[in-house]
Amino acid sequence: LLLTTSQRTEWLKRVRKLLLVWEVANQLDPTAPADALRDTDADGLTDASEFVLGTNPGARTATLLSAATVGANITLTFTAAAATGTGYSGLTRIYNVETTTNLANPASWTPLAGYTNITGANQTVVVTQPLTASGRFYRLNVRIQ
Repeated sequence: LLLTTSQRTEWLKRVRKLLLVWEVANQLDPTAPADALRDTDADGLTDASEFVLGTNPGARTATLLSAATVGANITLTFTAAAATGTGYSGLTRIYNVETTTNLANPASWTPLAGYTNITGANQTVVVTQPLTASGRFYRLNVRIQ
């Protein structure tokens, strides 16, 4: 999605307005910009991350991505939540599963084929990948748009 500077500015204003509505609904202070970097419930996620993920900033979040070894495979499971409720009007939550073999290089994360641009609709997503001798790491990248 390519936006002109004015379109991007308008989009950012709209998202900020929705974030303010969400902050009020979750008993946060919309006049304190630093709130976004705070971790109100001490679950390791900033309040801004909780907005993107659709989780409650006042309650510790359960595991977002679970992993289990099944035979010679690793199975990853997560719920792709829809962007619904107070503060999400007109927004869509998008999920990407990413993988790397090198945690020392932040630029090495790549999208996992078949598991990109998943639109959240409250569905369970199951990813099954073969275990590798060299080790592979996975992460869930979530955005709202």
